[in-house]
Amino acid sequence: MSARAPKTRGAAQHVFTAALFLLFVTALLLALVAGVGVYRRVHAAGAAARDARLAGALVANIVRSKDATGAIRLEEAPGGGQSLVMTERLASGTFETRLYLQDGTLVEEYVPADTPYDPARATELAQTACFEVALDVAAGALTITTDDASTRVALRSADPFEAPATAAENASADESVAAAARAAGAAGVLAGGGVA
Repeated sequence: MSARAPKTRGAAQHVFTAALFLLFVTALLLALVAGVGVYRRVHAAGAAARDARLAGALVANIVRSKDATGAIRLEEAPGGGQSLVMTERLASGTFETRLYLQDGTLVEEYVPADTPYDPARATELAQTACFEVALDVAAGALTITTDDASTRVALRSADPFEAPATAAENASADESVAAAARAAGAAGVLAGGGVA
Protein backbone atom coordinates (compact mmCIF):
# COMPACT_ATOMS: atom_id res chain seq x y z
CA MET A 1 0.00 0.00 0.00
CA SER A 2 2.79 2.33 0.61
CA ALA A 3 3.94 1.90 -2.98
CA ARG A 4 0.56 3.05 -4.28
CA ALA A 5 0.35 6.26 -2.27
CA PRO A 6 3.20 8.00 -4.12
CA LYS A 7 1.58 7.14 -7.51
CA THR A 8 -1.73 8.66 -6.42
CA ARG A 9 0.05 11.69 -5.07
CA GLY A 10 1.95 12.09 -8.42
CA ALA A 11 -1.27 11.76 -10.45
CA ALA A 12 -2.95 14.33 -8.20
CA GLN A 13 -0.06 16.73 -8.77
CA HIS A 14 -0.38 16.32 -12.55
CA VAL A 15 -4.14 16.96 -12.41
CA PHE A 16 -3.57 20.03 -10.22
CA THR A 17 -0.86 21.34 -12.59
CA ALA A 18 -3.08 20.77 -15.64
CA ALA A 19 -6.05 22.46 -13.94
CA LEU A 20 -3.88 25.43 -12.94
CA PHE A 21 -2.54 25.68 -16.53
CA LEU A 22 -6.09 25.60 -17.92
CA LEU A 23 -7.15 28.29 -15.43
CA PHE A 24 -4.29 30.58 -16.57
CA VAL A 25 -5.05 29.96 -20.26
CA THR A 26 -8.76 30.66 -19.68
CA ALA A 27 -7.99 33.86 -17.76
CA LEU A 28 -5.60 34.97 -20.52
CA LEU A 29 -8.22 34.33 -23.23
CA LEU A 30 -10.90 36.20 -21.25
CA ALA A 31 -8.54 39.15 -20.77
CA LEU A 32 -7.75 39.14 -24.50
CA VAL A 33 -11.45 39.11 -25.46
CA ALA A 34 -12.22 41.88 -22.95
CA GLY A 35 -9.28 43.94 -24.27
CA VAL A 36 -10.48 43.63 -27.86
CA GLY A 37 -13.96 44.77 -26.79
CA VAL A 38 -12.57 47.77 -24.92
CA TYR A 39 -10.35 48.69 -27.89
CA ARG A 40 -13.34 48.56 -30.26
CA ARG A 41 -15.41 50.83 -28.00
CA VAL A 42 -12.57 53.35 -27.56
CA HIS A 43 -11.85 53.38 -31.29
CA ALA A 44 -15.56 53.86 -32.13
CA ALA A 45 -15.82 56.76 -29.66
CA GLY A 46 -12.70 58.38 -31.14
CA ALA A 47 -14.01 57.98 -34.68
CA ALA A 48 -17.36 59.49 -33.70
CA ALA A 49 -15.62 62.48 -32.09
CA ARG A 50 -13.40 62.92 -35.15
CA ASP A 51 -16.40 62.80 -37.47
CA ALA A 52 -18.25 65.33 -35.30
CA ARG A 53 -15.32 67.76 -35.59
CA LEU A 54 -14.79 67.09 -39.29
CA ALA A 55 -17.65 69.24 -40.59
CA GLY A 56 -16.67 72.20 -38.40
CA ALA A 57 -13.02 71.92 -39.39
CA LEU A 58 -13.89 71.75 -43.10
CA VAL A 59 -16.05 74.87 -42.85
CA ALA A 60 -13.37 76.69 -40.82
CA ASN A 61 -10.74 75.94 -43.49
CA ILE A 62 -13.04 77.07 -46.30
CA VAL A 63 -13.84 80.31 -44.43
CA ARG A 64 -10.13 80.99 -43.82
CA SER A 65 -9.36 80.52 -47.51
CA LYS A 66 -12.17 82.89 -48.61
CA ASP A 67 -11.70 85.48 -45.83
CA ALA A 68 -11.82 88.97 -47.36
CA THR A 69 -13.49 92.30 -46.62
CA GLY A 70 -17.19 92.12 -47.39
CA ALA A 71 -17.01 88.50 -48.47
CA ILE A 72 -19.06 86.72 -45.79
CA ARG A 73 -22.84 86.77 -45.37
CA LEU A 74 -25.71 84.53 -44.30
CA GLU A 75 -28.69 83.65 -46.49
CA GLU A 76 -31.60 81.26 -46.27
CA ALA A 77 -30.76 77.86 -47.71
CA PRO A 78 -33.09 75.82 -49.91
CA GLY A 79 -35.50 74.00 -47.66
CA GLY A 80 -34.89 76.46 -44.80
CA GLY A 81 -31.93 76.78 -42.48
CA GLN A 82 -28.83 78.88 -42.92
CA SER A 83 -26.51 79.17 -45.86
CA LEU A 84 -23.02 80.58 -45.33
CA VAL A 85 -22.08 82.50 -48.47
CA MET A 86 -18.52 83.63 -49.24
CA THR A 87 -17.96 85.88 -52.25
CA GLU A 88 -14.79 85.94 -54.35
CA ARG A 89 -14.13 88.83 -56.72
CA LEU A 90 -11.78 87.62 -59.45
CA ALA A 91 -10.69 89.04 -62.79
CA SER A 92 -12.91 86.48 -64.52
CA GLY A 93 -15.99 87.43 -62.49
CA THR A 94 -17.62 87.22 -59.09
CA PHE A 95 -18.17 83.75 -57.62
CA GLU A 96 -19.86 82.45 -54.48
CA THR A 97 -19.08 79.49 -52.26
CA ARG A 98 -22.26 78.43 -50.47
CA LEU A 99 -22.31 76.02 -47.54
CA TYR A 100 -25.63 74.68 -46.27
CA LEU A 101 -27.37 71.62 -44.87
CA GLN A 102 -29.26 69.42 -47.35
CA ASP A 103 -30.99 66.25 -46.12
CA GLY A 104 -28.58 65.66 -43.22
CA THR A 105 -25.48 66.40 -45.32
CA LEU A 106 -23.34 69.54 -45.29
CA VAL A 107 -22.93 70.56 -48.94
CA GLU A 108 -20.87 73.12 -50.87
CA GLU A 109 -21.85 74.94 -54.06
CA TYR A 110 -19.31 76.99 -56.02
CA VAL A 111 -21.18 79.08 -58.58
CA PRO A 112 -21.14 82.46 -60.32
CA ALA A 113 -22.68 85.16 -58.11
CA ASP A 114 -26.49 85.47 -58.09
CA THR A 115 -26.99 81.97 -59.53
CA PRO A 116 -30.07 80.29 -58.01
CA TYR A 117 -29.44 77.52 -55.48
CA ASP A 118 -29.33 74.02 -56.96
CA PRO A 119 -28.66 71.23 -54.43
CA ALA A 120 -28.12 68.79 -57.32
CA ARG A 121 -24.93 70.71 -58.24
CA ALA A 122 -23.66 70.76 -54.65
CA THR A 123 -20.73 68.66 -53.44
CA GLU A 124 -21.24 66.63 -50.26
CA LEU A 125 -18.75 67.53 -47.51
CA ALA A 126 -19.83 65.70 -44.33
CA GLN A 127 -22.77 64.05 -42.62
CA THR A 128 -24.26 66.27 -39.92
CA ALA A 129 -27.73 66.88 -38.51
CA CYS A 130 -27.00 70.47 -37.49
CA PHE A 131 -25.38 73.43 -39.26
CA GLU A 132 -25.63 76.81 -37.54
CA VAL A 133 -23.47 79.87 -38.13
CA ALA A 134 -23.25 82.94 -35.90
CA LEU A 135 -21.44 86.10 -37.00
CA ASP A 136 -19.87 88.16 -34.21
CA VAL A 137 -19.24 91.47 -35.94
CA ALA A 138 -17.71 93.13 -32.86
CA ALA A 139 -15.12 90.38 -32.41
CA GLY A 140 -14.66 89.74 -36.13
CA ALA A 141 -15.36 86.05 -35.61
CA LEU A 142 -17.57 83.32 -36.93
CA THR A 143 -18.94 80.47 -34.81
CA ILE A 144 -19.86 77.27 -36.68
CA THR A 145 -21.92 74.61 -34.91
CA THR A 146 -22.33 71.09 -36.31
CA ASP A 147 -23.80 68.17 -34.36
CA ASP A 148 -21.83 68.03 -31.06
CA ALA A 149 -18.96 70.31 -32.10
CA SER A 150 -18.63 74.08 -32.22
CA THR A 151 -15.77 75.85 -34.00
CA ARG A 152 -14.90 79.53 -33.69
CA VAL A 153 -12.97 81.14 -36.54
CA ALA A 154 -11.14 84.43 -36.03
CA LEU A 155 -11.34 86.25 -39.33
CA ARG A 156 -8.18 87.88 -40.68
CA SER A 157 -9.88 90.60 -42.68
CA ALA A 158 -10.29 93.99 -41.02
CA ASP A 159 -14.09 94.06 -41.36
CA PRO A 160 -15.31 91.03 -43.28
CA PHE A 161 -18.98 91.98 -42.96
CA GLU A 162 -19.03 95.39 -44.68
CA ALA A 163 -18.97 96.24 -48.36
CA PRO A 164 -15.52 96.33 -49.94
CA ALA A 165 -13.87 99.66 -50.72
CA THR A 166 -13.68 100.82 -54.31
CA ALA A 167 -10.37 101.02 -56.15
CA ALA A 168 -10.53 104.86 -55.99
CA GLU A 169 -10.97 104.75 -52.18
CA ASN A 170 -8.01 102.38 -51.86
CA ALA A 171 -5.79 104.65 -54.03
CA SER A 172 -6.83 107.69 -51.98
CA ALA A 173 -5.99 105.89 -48.72
CA ASP A 174 -2.59 104.83 -50.12
CA GLU A 175 -1.82 108.45 -51.10
CA SER A 176 -2.79 109.66 -47.61
CA VAL A 177 -0.48 107.12 -45.96
CA ALA A 178 2.41 108.03 -48.29
CA ALA A 179 1.90 111.78 -47.68
CA ALA A 180 1.88 111.20 -43.91
CA ALA A 181 5.10 109.18 -44.15
CA ARG A 182 6.80 111.93 -46.20
CA ALA A 183 5.66 114.58 -43.69
CA ALA A 184 6.93 112.53 -40.75
CA GLY A 185 10.28 112.01 -42.47
CA ALA A 186 10.64 115.73 -43.20
CA ALA A 187 9.73 116.64 -39.64
CA GLY A 188 12.36 114.20 -38.35
CA VAL A 189 15.06 115.75 -40.56
CA LEU A 190 14.21 119.27 -39.37
CA ALA A 191 13.95 118.40 -35.68
CA GLY A 192 16.59 115.74 -35.31
CA GLY A 193 19.21 116.76 -37.80
CA GLY A 194 19.16 113.68 -40.02
CA VAL A 195 17.60 110.38 -40.87
CA ALA A 196 18.98 107.17 -39.44
